[in-house]
Order: sequence, then C-alpha cells, then structure tokens
Amino acid sequence: MPGVDDPWNAARQRVAQQAYYLRTPLIPAPGICYVCRGPADSKWTRCYQCEQHLRLAQAGVADTVVPISYAVKGQQHAHALAAYKSAYASGDVQTNLLALLLVFLADHYGCLAKAAHTKQLTHAAVVSSTRRRPGEHPLRALIGDRIRFPWVHTWWRIASFPQIFGNFELTGST
Repeated sequence: MPGVDDPWNAARQRVAQQAYYLRTPLIPAPGICYVCRGPADSKWTRCYQCEQHLRLAQAGVADTVVPISYAVKGQQHAHALAAYKSAYASGDVQTNLLALLLVFLADHYGCLAKAAHTKQLTHAAVVSSTRRRPGEHPLRALIGDRIRFPWVHTWWRIASFPQIFGNFELTGST
C-alpha cells in the first residue's frame, strides 16, 4: 500500500481535493459533440466551435481529442486553466493541474491508446493557443521531464485561418 511519502499518493490526494469542482466529460450521445464532449445541437454530431475548426482547418484538426475535465466559465477549474499560464501563477494552481494531468495519464493510459488506435503511445505534444507567448509553452514547462515520451514540436500558421484569428501570422514551435 502506498505510503504517505509516496508521490502518487500525494498526487491522488491533490486530485481528490479538486473533485468538487471538476466536471466529468459527457458520454457521446445525441446532443453531445463527439470531438470535445461538450453540448451540441441534437441535429449535429459536433458543437459549433468544433464544426468551425473542421471546416476551416480541414485535415489540420486533431485525430483524437480526450477531454480530462470541463472548465465551466467563471468557476474554479476555468480560473486554474487560465491562471497557470500567468507569469505570476500560484504554485498551488500549477501543482493541482500537474497532479490532475499525471494521475489522468496514469489511470487512463489504456483509454488514451485506444482512442488513438494504438497499443502504445509514442510522443507528446502541446498545441499552443493563438497567443504570441514567448518561450516554452507553460504546459510543456509544467510537465517538464515527468513523462517518458519525446516531445513533438507543433506549429501554427494562423494566417491560414483569418476567419478565426484575424490578419496576423504566428509561426514557430511550442
């Protein structure tokens, strides 16, 4: 049985403390987007945002999306997802998110591999938002060397999607 000093025990305790504000992703069904698992019109298989991404990016969208938890606007998890990227991010916010991610990866590795149609995952990637944030992506920095996959660098050419991002260009790796 894991001891008090076991880092996995500490991580699981951190996740348990977040349980009251974490929201489990919805199961795919009519009215649920099969990409992000958010609400969608019952006549469609995707929500408006995922449909727009598909139309504009075509083959450039993710093959598989596996949501960990919903972030309801104005609630604590949404705040944490915005705050961890701050130059002055709280250590507690960062530790909580890191624990959530690592416990999710450990507990659901098989689910992730199945969703990716493989038996074993081989690489990790962080896909940047559209912000022109200098340096390493905050999530990549937060994870550090805690996962055993090589990192894949991703690039966005935002100018390809002026309907969403306006007339500016962002290229480079995360």
